[in-house]
Amino acid sequence: VEALLKNGQFPEALARMEYLIKLDPQNKNLQKKYSSIKEDIVLRAEVRDTVTQVNNLVQRDQFNEAVTLINGLIEKTGNIEVLVNKKNEVEKAKQEFLKNLNIKANLLVSNNNYSQAITVYEEILSLDPENRDAAARVSELRTKSKSTDKTELYLSKAREYYSKKDYLKAAEMISLILSIDPANIGAKTLQMKLSNESEELFLKYSEAGDSELQAGNTETAIKNWAEALRFKNDRQIREKLVSNSINLGILFYRKEELKKALEIWEFGLKYDPANKELNDNIKKVKLELEKLEKIR
Repeated sequence: VEALLKNGQFPEALARMEYLIKLDPQNKNLQKKYSSIKEDIVLRAEVRDTVTQVNNLVQRDQFNEAVTLINGLIEKTGNIEVLVNKKNEVEKAKQEFLKNLNIKANLLVSNNNYSQAITVYEEILSLDPENRDAAARVSELRTKSKSTDKTELYLSKAREYYSKKDYLKAAEMISLILSIDPANIGAKTLQMKLSNESEELFLKYSEAGDSELQAGNTETAIKNWAEALRFKNDRQIREKLVSNSINLGILFYRKEELKKALEIWEFGLKYDPANKELNDNIKKVKLELEKLEKIR
């Protein structure tokens, strides 16, 4: 019997014990040995089943559940070598898995994929709730993620304004993005394109305005300067537009073309809303137009 047990032939050893008990039914030592072998067979089956379950859990990356299962059996049976070794194996696999998750999370962060990185760090915390670094990273990335959502929205608007050649508004959006994320590549690329194109178009329309003014076409000049201001907020062009709007409006006023004068002054007022002369002229001509309407 001992030789069979030593070779792990438990069913054969149990059968041999049953045979010996039949020969000596009153022998308590034989009965005790028989019960011990039977318990050992049951225990080994339980250990085998547990190891199988642990392997399945590890395959599903459920390391904590696997350790809990092993610990439960160790409490019941004591530190059986196979269980202790299996527990160490699971812990090692868990640490390797956590290491790979950290690498994955860091890569996602470097690519600004904050939402996915947060998911990975949360997975790390589910396996290692005491991991302070992962907890800190989740908190930090949630803040960054909100900022990224903002910058993506602003960048989308900037590109929309750029496509419509509304360069001033596009520039405003780019400034907002860079105030949040100074290294934003998308905003910097668009800013460079915007700077090159807006300067070129600004010069084109500002020079066209000057040429039209010299040719005596003040109204066309004003319109060209207004177009130039779409691409660059230039103080001198703005002042030129406003002063010529005042003078042109006065010419129409003197020719009693009151509606045209009002149109020109209101156009100029868009570029200098606080201009006293424009506001006074507009108020005056509106009163005169009201009087004419009453006479009619």
